[in-house]
Amino acid sequence: MKTALAAFVWALFTAALLHPSAGLTQISGRDVVQESVQDDYAELAQRHGLQQTFPGGAAPPPERQGPRRVVPTGGINISSLLLSALAIAVAGVFIYFIVTNARAYRRHSDRFKARQNAPVPVEVWGTVPEDSWDALLNRLRLSGDLNEALHEMLLAAIGFCQKELSIHIPRANTPREIQDALPTDFAALEAFETLVQGAELAWFGAKPVDRPMFQSGLDALERILRLK
Repeated sequence: MKTALAAFVWALFTAALLHPSAGLTQISGRDVVQESVQDDYAELAQRHGLQQTFPGGAAPPPERQGPRRVVPTGGINISSLLLSALAIAVAGVFIYFIVTNARAYRRHSDRFKARQNAPVPVEVWGTVPEDSWDALLNRLRLSGDLNEALHEMLLAAIGFCQKELSIHIPRANTPREIQDALPTDFAALEAFETLVQGAELAWFGAKPVDRPMFQSGLDALERILRLK
């Protein structure tokens, strides 16, 4: 009887020891399953944006309307670069236009000044030899007609002043007017006056040209020819 009672007590003690452990194991397993299910629900809700439907869930942030514009912070702004390049190009074209027109204006101004400063072509209507002035002077020395020779001396003096000294002498002027219109710095004014006086005497015949007058004309023409 004592042996049976002891066996019964030992059985109860063993059951008491095993029962809490089994209960803990059951509770622990149930908690793990519950936490796993909650994690699955949370992942599913997060995937479909349903957090607000679960107790304690956070509401999803409101979605932005329209396409998102990604602007990198600290990056390069393409629009600013394009505007800067366009401004530089316009400024370059403007500067090129100004420089080109300035050069064209300068060239035009230089040509205009050159035309203004260019000497006016002198009309040569006096006697100009085909060979040389000395050859003409020698031919006049050998002339037999003193009146004609003195007239040729004056024409040769006029041609020399036009051709070699670029002195403008109007064709319509008389010999005296030609003499008065000569430049004040003309170094052979007296020689030219000698030729004018001799030509007037020869043309009008107030006094026939003699040998001394003829020689004076030759000397006067030679002094003029030496001005070159």
